[in-house]
Amino acid sequence: MRKILPLYFLLFAVFWSARAEVIQVKPTVKTFQELSQTRWPGQGADVTIGGDTPEKFAPRKRLLPTSNQLRSVLDKRLDDAVTRFVQEQGNVIGLCIGVLRHDSVFVYGYGETAKGNQKLPDGKTVYEIGSVSKTFTAALLADAVKQRKIKLNAPVNQYLPDSIPVLQKEGVPITPTMLSNHTSGLPRLPGNLFSGSINLINPYKHYGHQDLFSWLKKAQLLRQPGTQYEYSNLAVGMLGVILERVNEMPFEKLLKSRITQPLGMQHTTITLANAERPLLALGYNDRGEPASGWDFLALAGAGGIRSTVNDMLIYLNAQLGKGPKPVTKAIALTHKATYNREGRVVGLGWHMATGASQGWQWHNGKTGGYSSFAGFRKDRKTAIVILANSLTDLDKLGIELVNVVGH
Repeated sequence: MRKILPLYFLLFAVFWSARAEVIQVKPTVKTFQELSQTRWPGQGADVTIGGDTPEKFAPRKRLLPTSNQLRSVLDKRLDDAVTRFVQEQGNVIGLCIGVLRHDSVFVYGYGETAKGNQKLPDGKTVYEIGSVSKTFTAALLADAVKQRKIKLNAPVNQYLPDSIPVLQKEGVPITPTMLSNHTSGLPRLPGNLFSGSINLINPYKHYGHQDLFSWLKKAQLLRQPGTQYEYSNLAVGMLGVILERVNEMPFEKLLKSRITQPLGMQHTTITLANAERPLLALGYNDRGEPASGWDFLALAGAGGIRSTVNDMLIYLNAQLGKGPKPVTKAIALTHKATYNREGRVVGLGWHMATGASQGWQWHNGKTGGYSSFAGFRKDRKTAIVILANSLTDLDKLGIELVNVVGH
């Protein structure tokens, strides 16, 4: 077992004592199929994703104000799922839910954009989307492939400074595909994340490109690339830097020029303009306390995007094949499986459900004060997005809503 440096151990202890959410930009380790087997309190049967038999739920008292008018079956089923989620989870300040069913769009607001302000969130409310950002990075990778600027299975060193040694183990080099599907053998976080300016409540703010390159010069892979899934913010953040280099463009500008602008996503960005700041919901940590936003430099591709439900519905509609051809063709490449072992299937960025829930692709995310969940099923022309301004586990609600909209 490798020895841990005393300084790192001290920082890690401080990190946990402060209960900062540094490693929360990640999906739950469980597969989507495992999550679909979660039993809700008082529920008579396991949730079935996309099943044909509607679940029967007893009416429950609403715990949050909402814009849901309870007019349709969908309204009522969704409201019941949210009510049960809030009862179980507890730490829910506000959330906004978007649903696509064929050509119909539904948006629901619950709770508040900040404690006590009595303002319902809506489709224009801005949230940090955390690791759902990784699907945007995957789309940019696919776009670069379509433009012949990068090859999915080429060694990544082709796109990095010459000063960085070959990133390989046992003769197998890391490829861009492996960075996107979490099989690179790189750790979750770079070992020097806390070696410079330390900000536990905004951990990625000061981690720049030179910090990343410095760490890569001494990097030791955990295992042979391509052999095992292990979630890595470092890997996808590094992929974002590679995409900057091959496109000769900063990541935020690349995001705008290749995805958000062509799709008309006007409120999806990394850096908020002054006019957009009043639209940002205030985030809260797992203790219900106001939380700092997270800012990114080198690792923006791992979790740095802010967006709205309205914009995310446009993005998910593009996942269903609707939008400008250059964007939708690149996006389609991200839906192809690149890793399939032990019940876990991953495309580029997106995680894929298996078994009875096969067909759904999904990702979730967390930052210090925000949570997100996005999923879609292309053959059923259906998609959902949930954005919340508190650090909470949206996976159960995401699974439940997948079941709700699947009928």
